[in-house]
Amino acid sequence: MARKADRLLRNPAVTGLLTAQAAQLSGDDDQLRDRYQTMTERKETAFLGHKGLADLALKAGDCDTARVEAGKAFLLQPGAEGLAGMLLDLQVGAGAWAEAEQVLRTARRRDALPAAELARRRALVLLGRAEEALGAGNEAQALDWALDARDADPLFVPAVSLAAGLYRRRGKERKAASLLKAAFKAAPHPLLIAGWLALGEGESALERVKRVQELVQANPASPDGHVALAEASLAAQLWGQARTHLQKALEQRPTRAVFQLLARVEREERKDEAAANVWLMRAGTDSIPEPSWTCGGCGHHTPDFAVCCPACGAPGRLEWT
Repeated sequence: MARKADRLLRNPAVTGLLTAQAAQLSGDDDQLRDRYQTMTERKETAFLGHKGLADLALKAGDCDTARVEAGKAFLLQPGAEGLAGMLLDLQVGAGAWAEAEQVLRTARRRDALPAAELARRRALVLLGRAEEALGAGNEAQALDWALDARDADPLFVPAVSLAAGLYRRRGKERKAASLLKAAFKAAPHPLLIAGWLALGEGESALERVKRVQELVQANPASPDGHVALAEASLAAQLWGQARTHLQKALEQRPTRAVFQLLARVEREERKDEAAANVWLMRAGTDSIPEPSWTCGGCGHHTPDFAVCCPACGAPGRLEWT
């Protein structure tokens, strides 16, 4: 019926959307693509045409075409529901950082995305720019982008970690320490602890204990902090202190690593292999999964953060859980 109307009326402005919807219902992607292309040629239907072509390209796995068509649709209707996020995902996936920032600026002006999502997406784009600059050997530019990412989202741990590491490499340990301590106070994370420990390269075991204590004081309730203090105490043979912090970690987050460290205390302090084996058996029965970066799209777990999921390629979907 749509085809008959198209032939009789000979007016694509009137029948274009109808025939496109009919082609979509019938699953005829080739005809649908032709209809969408025709729709892009008229002002009244251009947005729907470009958006439809972008959706079809995504369905076919053609991200380059999808990005081009989504960009054209965004220029026509930047406030269209879901379009800004779709285009940003495509640009981040392609490493088109400058274009992504332009979309973010437009989305902010048009209220196309919630403020919190805008901040997180901007931080992700800026981190991508920082990593690209670092890969090109431009540490100064990488530091600027990393700091901008941290300013966009102060709780974005990967940006804080990268900025602190670059400060350390440039001999600015105090600035690195300030960044790490402020972030650990609000959002404790192993990345921040690793960055903090790197500031004390060459320290003795006792000096390392004091260093970790200084960081953990910023957030005494953190289970990651207790584990880090326990590990430092073990290295310094401060058995009682190690046990205290491991018990606190056990109460908060009984992961396999905590049970294994408790077994290590039994072995190294008391040479009690039987007690150590009890902790190791409990590691297999009573432990909970270790926190990791988890993709909200495919569920993949990875120990290291990435702008795009290493399994499914989805940008910005890794969360620490």
